[in-house]
Amino acid sequence: MKSRDQERYPIESSPFFKCPRQSDLARTLGLSKKDLHNLVRWREYNYRDWVDDVNGKRRRIAVPVGDLRRVHERIQKLLGRVILPEYVFSPRKGKKQPDNAAFHADAKAFFQLDIKQFYPSTTREHVFRFCKYRLGMSDDVSGQFAKLTTFEGRLPFGSPLSPILCVLVHMDMFDEIASLCTTKTCKLSVWVDDLTISGASIDGELIAGVKAAIRRKGFRYHKVKKSRSEYGVEITGIFMRNGDCVPKAAFHRKLALRRAEYDAETCPAKKMSILHSLIGMNRHAHLISTQESPVAIRAAKRLQWLDGERRRLEALLSRLQPEREEPLFIPASQDVPW
Repeated sequence: MKSRDQERYPIESSPFFKCPRQSDLARTLGLSKKDLHNLVRWREYNYRDWVDDVNGKRRRIAVPVGDLRRVHERIQKLLGRVILPEYVFSPRKGKKQPDNAAFHADAKAFFQLDIKQFYPSTTREHVFRFCKYRLGMSDDVSGQFAKLTTFEGRLPFGSPLSPILCVLVHMDMFDEIASLCTTKTCKLSVWVDDLTISGASIDGELIAGVKAAIRRKGFRYHKVKKSRSEYGVEITGIFMRNGDCVPKAAFHRKLALRRAEYDAETCPAKKMSILHSLIGMNRHAHLISTQESPVAIRAAKRLQWLDGERRRLEALLSRLQPEREEPLFIPASQDVPW
């Protein structure tokens, strides 16, 4: 049976398409017209906002709470059922970072860039124009929707609605870029604000067209990279060389350090904690690596060995009293896959 949250209709069949009256919008959101007006009026007070470090960057976080949170989740659920183009990998249910990288496995040349400040650069005006001209809403309904979904005039970084709404609002830009790629026999994939273009070759005309399409939307771009498959390319955190997906070199260094910690530790409880970390890391390596590749096979063998270690440690810990921490010695095995 299909999930109710699965993509299942074109945007023209969305409950928001050609929504003529504010009462219709309120009904779609499960509100009365009065409740909708009050929520729009006091929307700025229905956020918790702060500044925090996210992946090494200072971000203004704005999380909707209470009734506004429920409304954002409702809109996200309905928009999440809209059928998206093949090139959109995130936000999309069932798609992961390895899928995005594998989409470009047969390519020789790559061009990548990030749209800078994608959510904060998406304004209330962007949302209004999307509602009016793409969804065919009336002006007053478009205004209510735009106010309801933005914080201080911009899409909030912290709302569950922002990812899917941001992609749909700027779908005209992505479609234009995808069309440019098709004319050059190249492929496009979109992972939130990361764009990856690949093909046998990528010429300057295509790159100039992509950058111009982004600028016309009022965006800036950064992290611009060109690469070749024989030298390796990183796509949304997945390293790929000659069509094979593998973990990055930094991952292997971290894995070696954790294995050294495991060998040096003598406390069974602490050893078990490190073991769980090693299991998680090897599952990640197995998940993102190309099937039947040497890295995937090695990760599978390591997981088998780690599972045996886990059972041995669990048996030992069950015999020990909680307050005792006895040294543990595990003799080295000749067939340990490290």
